Amino acid sequence: MNNKLLGQAEKETLRTEILEICRQSIPLGADEKVMMAVLRKGGRDVAEEQLKEQLYYLQGKKLVEFQEVGNEALGIHRTVARITPEGMDVMEGNAEVKGLGAGG
Repeated sequence: MNNKLLGQAEKETLRTEILEICRQSIPLGADEKVMMAVLRKGGRDVAEEQLKEQLYYLQGKKLVEFQEVGNEALGIHRTVARITPEGMDVMEGNAEVKGLGAGG
């Protein structure tokens, strides 16, 4: 298998894993730190820029959306990714989207 195909397969699998994290974090969503921790716990070493790139891709496909959350009193501000209904359809096998790995 050539390196380009291998790299593409890794991206597609990562996108599916990100969608699964978002699905499991319903209704609150998950921020990048949580996603990084979950991915690392699952044995995947992902750079922060890789995660951001794939989240941007998923947002462009309308599979995730971002929401700003925070607490002024505690000084907490985060951006969380939440799976959209379109993303749920893909994860449940009711729709297909190019660019996702197995399961997506």
